[in-house]
Amino acid sequence: MLYNLLLEVAKTYSFLWQPEDNLDDPSSPNPITSSQEPITYTLTVWDSKGCVSKDTLILSVLTSIDDFTIELFNVYPNPTEGILNIKLNIEDFKGDLHLSLINQEGKIIHKKSIHSAGIFNETIKLNLLTKGLYMVRVEHSGKVLIRKIIVQ
Repeated sequence: MLYNLLLEVAKTYSFLWQPEDNLDDPSSPNPITSSQEPITYTLTVWDSKGCVSKDTLILSVLTSIDDFTIELFNVYPNPTEGILNIKLNIEDFKGDLHLSLINQEGKIIHKKSIHSAGIFNETIKLNLLTKGLYMVRVEHSGKVLIRKIIVQ
């Protein structure tokens, strides 16, 4: 399996992902990893003026989602200019599902817990958000499904 580590940045930066194990290009802002095991990467970014920043990314590899599937998990329109609709069919679930909207920095900017089975519809206003890539995350019993969205 290949996983794309997505990072959108200006072209005036240099990158180094460490360790370099399982990465197609450790100097790329968006390397692809073939790791089948959880791994912690450190990303060092520097600009032409010598400013340096480091961050850590813990990559968890999900090889099986066992019985956690959602028959219907729609996120639309995508890309969006201000309104996002989320539709889930969670008729066969027991327990809580947690829905989150996450920005590129990993911050949760919208969160909701779903306590009952059935068809779930949510409309989120995104018109105050910065343009870019976001993730809609659904979690149930420690298992996660994600949809990527673009805000224009």
